[in-house]
Amino acid sequence: VKVSILAIQCLCWVLKMYLPSVRNKIKEITLDLFSILHKYASAGLSNKGDNYDLVMITFKAVAVIVRDVKHYQLEPVQIRALLLYCEQDLDDYSRQITAFSLLKAVVKKKIDAPEIMDVMKKVGDLSISSNQDSIRLQGRQIMLHFLMEYTLGNRVEHFLSFYLSQLNYGHESGRASTLEMLKNIINAFPIKELQAYCAVIFVNVSTSLVNDPQPECRKQAAEIIGLLLCRIDNNCKDKLFDVTKLWLEDSKVSHRRLAAQIIGLFVAAEREKFEKRLLEILPLILRQFVDDFQVKIPGRFVRLKPPQTLPKDDSMSDHHIYHVLHMLVKIASICSGFLTNPQYVEYIETIGENAQGLLGHAHEWVRHAAVQLLGQIISATPAVVYAETINDSSLERSGFMLTDTSNKVRSLSLDLISQLVSSEEVNEKLLTQVVFLFI
Repeated sequence: VKVSILAIQCLCWVLKMYLPSVRNKIKEITLDLFSILHKYASAGLSNKGDNYDLVMITFKAVAVIVRDVKHYQLEPVQIRALLLYCEQDLDDYSRQITAFSLLKAVVKKKIDAPEIMDVMKKVGDLSISSNQDSIRLQGRQIMLHFLMEYTLGNRVEHFLSFYLSQLNYGHESGRASTLEMLKNIINAFPIKELQAYCAVIFVNVSTSLVNDPQPECRKQAAEIIGLLLCRIDNNCKDKLFDVTKLWLEDSKVSHRRLAAQIIGLFVAAEREKFEKRLLEILPLILRQFVDDFQVKIPGRFVRLKPPQTLPKDDSMSDHHIYHVLHMLVKIASICSGFLTNPQYVEYIETIGENAQGLLGHAHEWVRHAAVQLLGQIISATPAVVYAETINDSSLERSGFMLTDTSNKVRSLSLDLISQLVSSEEVNEKLLTQVVFLFI
């Protein structure tokens, strides 16, 4: 057996060379290699000993024939036997690497057989369920190559549906691998085919933004949606945005929170082009403040409340309003016309008043987002305009703090001073934003 192992090891190198003797003997060599596999490659083979080493090096030699010997093709019966061996080895922890090596060679050569579908289903399972990062990675690589190179027709949808269903997998490693696979698919698929599946990918991955308990998986989901929006055409983006608007109008806070996050991703993907959507969503954005916080008295004085005074079931509402504020900060940062275009003046005024009202929110991260937004709104109007309006009431007009300016500036100043109350929870970023507003 040891002599056979050494001989096959040498053969692995010789087979890669284009030699007349290899060309003449390749069929005979292949038959001998399969004879060894038929004799020794049983399901109960120990993962130690000479027989195990013989089987492993024989599989390696067959992989070389499939991958590197261009002038020879395996017979159909040999292909079926090889795929059955691969499927069998995928169940054996000690032989998975060898099985993946063989499968890579098979898929690279686009060798087709009825058995390959069952083998690839098992590869898909391992790309999610394996405890080893390397096995999950190899599973994703082989699966992606299979999806890209084989003519699968409607069966592509079957594999895509499988991965989308794994977004609720019980272990974080499996969900992360699923998201990584979806990212690879979005990067690799032709635009036309990607657009055929963009809606189902968008809806399923969006759910992970709210439902996944792990921040890293939520971050991956956001990256995937952003990547998807960058690859599809405007018609597809418009359809996905219509879905997002429906979520923003929904009675469930979780759906509105999701919509706010998604809109932020649209802004990041479309950049200045997003401004064309402002008029259709600004009325919906204003409703987010009223529905959740009933902020009807602008310019009121606020005092910080300890977090424990909030009901526990308000957590989703807190996250919702934070993401609404964060979305508005992103819009103001990227869409230059949002804060300066006269057609948005009344919206900006109302948004600013609601943001000021949220300076009394119990949670620091909400207050911080509100201060950021107020800073952007105030910076869009030159300081001299506020000064002139204070000194001459005839200059008052629509805009944030541009009517009754003196009292509103005083009110905002007191609201900002309340942020400076000594507390362990007040962080440096919030204090910096507040001081910047005063300056």
